[in-house]
Amino acid sequence: MSIKSFKDFVSEAIAADYKAPKDSDAEAKDYKPRSKGEEDFKNMHKVEKKGHPVAGEHQFSGDKKEVKK
Repeated sequence: MSIKSFKDFVSEAIAADYKAPKDSDAEAKDYKPRSKGEEDFKNMHKVEKKGHPVAGEHQFSGDKKEVKK
């Protein structure tokens, strides 16, 4: 068995056959701690979010509707 170069390896693959799996943000948004100790720690520490005192929310969310020039 010989070692293939990357160019040879890619040329054998057919791009039409490859279908990328659909992305899911569930892992990032719905974080589930692995152990009971981590769950307790997460439940003890709640995050309180406050808005920026000067900047508008559109600067953080990327919403272009609030930008008026």
